[in-house]
Amino acid sequence: MQLFNFYDRIDFACRDGCGRDFIDYELAEVLIFLKYCFWTNNINIHRVTSCWHHHSNIYKELNEMIDRENVQLLAAGKPLKAHQNITKNSYHLIGKAADLHVDGVDNRVVHDRIDSEYPDKYGIILYRWGLHIDVRPKKHRRILV
Repeated sequence: MQLFNFYDRIDFACRDGCGRDFIDYELAEVLIFLKYCFWTNNINIHRVTSCWHHHSNIYKELNEMIDRENVQLLAAGKPLKAHQNITKNSYHLIGKAADLHVDGVDNRVVHDRIDSEYPDKYGIILYRWGLHIDVRPKKHRRILV
């Protein structure tokens, strides 16, 4: 089923196949805004809604990756990375967050465009691989590149 003319319902679904696939209306509006800003570019949605099982597995995989990196850091005599604690109140659990990147567009450009449109609200976290956007009522910005 296609939503908003350019997103499919599967774009918002939990990636473990559990069937959870809802999206908050306000987040949908932000994603539509992004599509109009970057009309000719594909917007790759990595995650919107997650069930608790999938959400906890993401943190497990992340910490396993950190463990592998720490082996190399230890051998090189560099500081180790800390494990990531699971976020129990994640906006992904209620369909109010999206992790995404836009093909052919620098992530900082996408970050700046969202920030200029919504300067006083929402959460935007810039990563090397893309962005996390959530529709929290207050402004929150982090850059983790």
